[in-house]
Amino acid sequence: MRNIFPISICHSCSAISKIVAFAVFCMQFIIFTYAQDTTSTFRHAQCNATLSTSLKPPVIILTDACPKPLVFDIPVKVAKQYTFQTDKGLRTITLEPPKIIMLPIVFTPFASGGAGGGLSPLPSGGAGGGLDQSAAGIGLFTTYTTNDRLALDAITCGYRDNAGNLWFGTRGGGVSRYDGCSFTNFTTSQGLANNVVWCITEDKNGNFWFGTDGGGISCYNGIFFTNYTTAQGLANNVIKFIIEDKNGNLWFGTYGGGVDCYAPISSSLDKSGQRAVFTNFTTSQGLANNYVLCIAEDKAGNLWFGTLGGGVSRYTPLSPSVDKGVQSGVFTNFTTSQGLANNIVYSIIEDKVGNLWFGTAGGGVSRYNSDEKGTDEKLFTNFTTAHGLADNTILNIAEDKAGNLWFGTAGGGVSRYTPLLSTFIKGENSGGVTNFTTSQGLANNIVYSIIEDKTGNIWFGTDGGGVSRFDGGSFINFTISLGFPNKFVKCIIEDNTGNIWFGTYGSGAICYNGKSFTNYTTSQGLANYIVHSIMEDKAGNLWFGTRGGGVSRYTPLSSLINGENRAVFTNFTTSQGLVNNVVVCITEDKTGKIWFGTNGGGVSCYGPDENGAGGNCETRTNINKNKQSMSKSFTSFTTAQGLVNNFVYCITEDRTGNLWFGTAGGISILLQRKIFINLTTTDGLPDDFVTQIVEDKQGKIIIGTNAGICELIPNTCKNIFSSNGPRWTVGQIYNSSTGYPVKDVNVGQKAMYFDSKGILWAATGSDKTAVVRIDYDAILKNDTPPAIVLKSVKVNNENVCWHDLLIHDRFLKPVMYDNGGDKKPDRSQRPVRFKTDSLAIILEESLTFGRTLSDTERDTMLDKFEGIRFDGITKFYPLPENLVLPYKHNSLTFEFTAIEPARPYLVKYQYILEGYDNDWSPVTNKTSASFGNIWEGTYTFV
Repeated sequence: MRNIFPISICHSCSAISKIVAFAVFCMQFIIFTYAQDTTSTFRHAQCNATLSTSLKPPVIILTDACPKPLVFDIPVKVAKQYTFQTDKGLRTITLEPPKIIMLPIVFTPFASGGAGGGLSPLPSGGAGGGLDQSAAGIGLFTTYTTNDRLALDAITCGYRDNAGNLWFGTRGGGVSRYDGCSFTNFTTSQGLANNVVWCITEDKNGNFWFGTDGGGISCYNGIFFTNYTTAQGLANNVIKFIIEDKNGNLWFGTYGGGVDCYAPISSSLDKSGQRAVFTNFTTSQGLANNYVLCIAEDKAGNLWFGTLGGGVSRYTPLSPSVDKGVQSGVFTNFTTSQGLANNIVYSIIEDKVGNLWFGTAGGGVSRYNSDEKGTDEKLFTNFTTAHGLADNTILNIAEDKAGNLWFGTAGGGVSRYTPLLSTFIKGENSGGVTNFTTSQGLANNIVYSIIEDKTGNIWFGTDGGGVSRFDGGSFINFTISLGFPNKFVKCIIEDNTGNIWFGTYGSGAICYNGKSFTNYTTSQGLANYIVHSIMEDKAGNLWFGTRGGGVSRYTPLSSLINGENRAVFTNFTTSQGLVNNVVVCITEDKTGKIWFGTNGGGVSCYGPDENGAGGNCETRTNINKNKQSMSKSFTSFTTAQGLVNNFVYCITEDRTGNLWFGTAGGISILLQRKIFINLTTTDGLPDDFVTQIVEDKQGKIIIGTNAGICELIPNTCKNIFSSNGPRWTVGQIYNSSTGYPVKDVNVGQKAMYFDSKGILWAATGSDKTAVVRIDYDAILKNDTPPAIVLKSVKVNNENVCWHDLLIHDRFLKPVMYDNGGDKKPDRSQRPVRFKTDSLAIILEESLTFGRTLSDTERDTMLDKFEGIRFDGITKFYPLPENLVLPYKHNSLTFEFTAIEPARPYLVKYQYILEGYDNDWSPVTNKTSASFGNIWEGTYTFV
């Protein structure tokens, strides 16, 4: 977008006639908003097909050359002793059968009086047997008050103009305009009719209309205010609603005077050539009630008026308008007699498919159901709290881009109506990002693991609250009081038989089969009581990464031994070649190799040795007799081999077979098992402490860090070992700095997780955000660059009131005419003076200096800026047109902004003054640019 701002610098105040050409300033900014991607590109730590000579080869340890791993047959009914050799001699331990705890049968009010004595297999928790089905979470809101220069905290109405500015009418403070950077306030001091403003609208010509409480109507054309009251023909000076119809007529709903219609000047001349006045409609013309609270125009051109006690009036024009002026028409009235929910109607909207919705006082919402034949059978369908509406008094209604309807209520918050589901959802946070905390029923705000089971339930392992299960509407919590063995849950998985396994901090592993909990600890052969991670391999074995005990492999056996089903634990430690005994994460790759991320030791890969053919990690023969072929090895990778950091918190294999390692020092990518590429904050990551890595359906890599979540978008590269190598571009970043309720993402197995619906769940380290649910498809994104405005131009770093200068002829640039080859000024071509100049001066002085200047101050400003010339002044933001400056005024400051009220802090600017600067400015959020000692010549500000 280009804003043309002509300017010229001359060497002498008297040398105006010697100027050869005028310079043109083009205000153009490069904008990066929250809906656009940045362009950071990752560099390679290694770009060769072989490891650098400065790096060491991976450490390979054959398990056959190491002590055999300990294998324990888990007792089923009676304890069993095991004796084995250690470095300190023989050791005998006694293993016990795992404890099985039945989930208690709990009585809940939901089932009272029902069959079976009101028994329910699962507790729901909370009053009434469960949480409200609308459990939706708390988002992060930004609040603006008078401390931020808002005119008043009591807001009566809001409006978004065509440029993207937000306007707020207040109950006594006038009007505030917010451009995403600052508030500009308009009151009676600037010409507004009254400081209580009930409604705002912008007409097709860019004028703003304000309905006030007792002051009538104010029209702001960008330069000054024009006010209309009963003295100009308005029916009543209290204006509750304003709308512009398709023909450009303005309709004003008054509080006691009915409806006024005002046609714009271009179409408001009657046949006699006289300017038309306000046309008034009251009960005398058929309006249902003279107190009009809201107005809407439907697709057919009918106007609907919601009234205070009279129901709704529909005004149908009788014939097309020839001059686009006021048409004659008829009123049809609808009340509770025709099925309207209540005769007090606060809001009206027509949705995208043509339904009309009416928000009433105490009756809920009415939807108008007129049939195509016009018989108006079954006129209204009504929705109340019985249908899920938050409250029966609806103050306003809005429709979003997806076609959902949002109802603002008096005391019940907000309800969203989804047409496809025909359901109301109360209080849900918009924008696709929702938080769940203990306030919504989550067991604890610190969550380490998230998974989805086969039935679609989401499970959360918490730090001190046990386990929470979310069924889409409410939480069910498994705690110690219900027989769950431990309240600190580090990881969760579902095995291929549908059992849910939990790794705990202090109670080993727990298996839940839907009816009971089975607890496995060191008493059954598990390597350690603290289980950080669990993974099921392709063969059906479960691997448990422990804190200090290495890895335990749980092998279920299909045959019976002495009439009992048995299972086996096999433990691997540094004695068998594991790089470290604290195992934080486990992953099986597509070839069947098992990868272990450790806390300080780097990564171990368990599988065939270097001469092996790949495949499963371990070839088994006669597994039911517990005889195993152990010709496998551990291969270890650390910083010596190019890993960016030895503290590894997550491992992910992408769809192309690359392995991603999230560490305490950034990301390492192992390409084709040959080279590492390391990515850090210098490459664009928001933080080097990487806790989670997942891949979405589109192939984007989603990174969880201590500074929120970011996307990595892959770039196509034909040869990943070329000089450029593979690259990933940073996409959207989600954190509190970018306006999303996401903070640090927790360490833990699957603490960030994509469910089957494509919803991303992330466990954060904050009580305020806790678990974050991100629906990418529902996130409100704006791909349209924001409008750019030049707000002011300062001369020698001083504010200038340009209307003060414009009213004096000596500041007006003369129109030149050719006098025999000699250019001379044509004084007859001066701009026409208006009587409204004084109003414009008062308004600009108030906005620029915060008050009206004295005559002495005006004279001082006029003398100071003697010699400045310009043709006119722009609207809304007073700027001189075709500015010419003498050399003594060769220092300029431009103040600009992008109109982005939602996330202005994401807008970045870059500029250059061509002819003055050699290079572009750095990309920053700075919204002003100053240039001093500008030489005579032509410059372009881009």
